[in-house]
Amino acid sequence: MMKCVYAEKLNGKYRLFNFTGEQISDSGKGFDALMMSRLDFDIKILKIPPAHDEDMHNLLKYKIRGLYPGTPEDTVFDYRIVTQKKASYAILFITTKSVLDEYKKTANNRPMFLPYTLVHPLINNYIEKNCVITFWHSSWAEILFFNRGLLRSSVVFKTEKDNMTENVHKFKSFIPEERADHIHLVFICSEQNINIFTPQFKGLFPNKSTYEFLSLPERLNLVTRKADFLFTGRKKNKFLPQRLRLGLLILALLVLSGLTLLKFVTFKEKYNNILKGHLITLEEKYSQSVSIKNETESLKKTLISLEDKIPLDMYQVLSRLSQVLDSDVNIVYFSIDKGRFQLEGVGPNTLVLMQKFSANPDFSDTRLLQIVPVEGSNKEKFRITGIAQIK
Repeated sequence: MMKCVYAEKLNGKYRLFNFTGEQISDSGKGFDALMMSRLDFDIKILKIPPAHDEDMHNLLKYKIRGLYPGTPEDTVFDYRIVTQKKASYAILFITTKSVLDEYKKTANNRPMFLPYTLVHPLINNYIEKNCVITFWHSSWAEILFFNRGLLRSSVVFKTEKDNMTENVHKFKSFIPEERADHIHLVFICSEQNINIFTPQFKGLFPNKSTYEFLSLPERLNLVTRKADFLFTGRKKNKFLPQRLRLGLLILALLVLSGLTLLKFVTFKEKYNNILKGHLITLEEKYSQSVSIKNETESLKKTLISLEDKIPLDMYQVLSRLSQVLDSDVNIVYFSIDKGRFQLEGVGPNTLVLMQKFSANPDFSDTRLLQIVPVEGSNKEKFRITGIAQIK
């Protein structure tokens, strides 16, 4: 819990008070956070396009120059970004440089805030309602109009210390008649004022409106060092300068590209090792297959050589030969070597005999080498060669 005080200007200088109205020492000691007077600030709500914080600050600065064209160099602001239904809005807290410098001097390096800092944590409780939250101070009051969690507008007015009737009249004048129905009114004020305000405000609007009174001391007790203080410089420094962001982005892309390349090279190296392994295996199998092929060819040649050396079955040769030769053919001479035979004989119609050899599959390449007629007969002496294909 932080001890909070507020500042009011007396005789041209800001003086410090605790929230019971008691003035405290101006030494800058004895408090943790300073609430500034809402009378010294203007609050605007602008719809904005998406942008980085550095660009957003320049965009809002340009828009504020249109709102306050007279002395833009003397205008200072802080802002908060809120979203609703995919739209973005900037809540601007605007004052003059001289006023802000005085507050900073009074705060003596302590955090500063406005009523919005105390109201903002409550918004989620009324997200489904049209809500009007009023922060009631001793000399002024701020009315914040919310529509489903989004701050739509904010007004401030001075209050009369001993004239509650006038204060109620001023408050009611800021609530349009068309918004007075079906609204939820929340008042943040001192414990003493809760007892005073309850009868004053509960009958102010139609019965369809609802009311809620919150204790200001209780809200102040919830303020911690993590609170959303204003003009702390956090927003401005939240993002790096655009040129540095661009450089870091390029560096990140280079690192990412390097890591991707390294991963690709590692994968490529691993893949190459796998391929080398497969290649070695294939080479071994190829070597084995070549060896087997050579061995097979050698065996084939050996087989052919052995087959050539197998002697013909002479019985089969003579048996097949008798099927070709007629009974009136006499064999004079017959020899055979490695299947090639030579036959000499005497018989009629040697040409018919040659036709029989050609038609018989057991003999091939038969040739008639000699044919001589035998005198005094119808026979001829012949000599024939050929190949016997009988195993």
